[in-house]
Amino acid sequence: MSVLVDALENKVLEIVIRLAVHRNLYWIEEYDDVSAEDLIRFENSGCIIKRYSLPDYTSVDKFEDGKLIFTNDFTSLPFYFYAQTYWPTEEAIRKVYSPTVMPLKIDQLNHETRDKISTLPIRFADSEYVQIAAYLPFDEREVDDSVLDGYCKYPDEQGVIKYYHNGRTAFSKDAINFSDTPTAIIIADLKMRSYDMKESRTFVSMLGVYIPLKDLQTKSQMEGLVKMYRPYVLILWSEAVERLRQWFDVMDRSIVINGETIKYFLNTETEKYRNQIEQLIHLPYRGVTIPKVLSEEDAKRLRKEEK
Repeated sequence: MSVLVDALENKVLEIVIRLAVHRNLYWIEEYDDVSAEDLIRFENSGCIIKRYSLPDYTSVDKFEDGKLIFTNDFTSLPFYFYAQTYWPTEEAIRKVYSPTVMPLKIDQLNHETRDKISTLPIRFADSEYVQIAAYLPFDEREVDDSVLDGYCKYPDEQGVIKYYHNGRTAFSKDAINFSDTPTAIIIADLKMRSYDMKESRTFVSMLGVYIPLKDLQTKSQMEGLVKMYRPYVLILWSEAVERLRQWFDVMDRSIVINGETIKYFLNTETEKYRNQIEQLIHLPYRGVTIPKVLSEEDAKRLRKEEK
């Protein structure tokens, strides 16, 4: 067992799923640079009992006799699998696989993986189709500005066309929302780009909006963001603290913006102050609420009212 403990501490192996803790049974994945010698040593010591080559876990779509058919490259999974044709997006994502054993539970995942998962208010066992745009922010691939700014036209689970707000802030094309109702604003440093922000998801960012510091150039921009979201907490890179200090009263752990005192923490301190931060980000959203889903009629009516 000490061989496994050493490998985990030295980042040679990683526990991905706790299959049965009471039996010391875990799903462990190797890092890219693990050597063949290490793997043999782990197997000889008994800490690895079976090695598998994993498939890609994808589902390929094709049309046969005018019908959309999905072919899975796997035979068994402990979770529900949904797929969608790449183009055109004529339907919501479709369930193409249901687990034949007990589905994976979120508390079986490791701490870091669990922090990066969004939850949906649905039961997958009862949902043949899911329109993911109804629940989470998404990329602006099919924005129909001719009807209503920021809304995309997609079919719902029954195939009825509706308009879904993308959940993105108009502040910056590189800003990223992981939630439609963010209770935290995260201001990254000058080096961070959208890809880096997506890859650095944490328990905070899943309930927050990422703002690149390179696009935050004026005091009024920051005031506008706070007015829009009214966050309970700010997560800041050190460069962001210095910039905000030029515009606002920055005190010990708090900044006054728009007359509101907002707690802040450095990005390097989120785990240290995790309990305090979690209490803040799980408070009710108090910012501006934008309708997430509109019927075609409501979207066109609001468009006329805007004009």
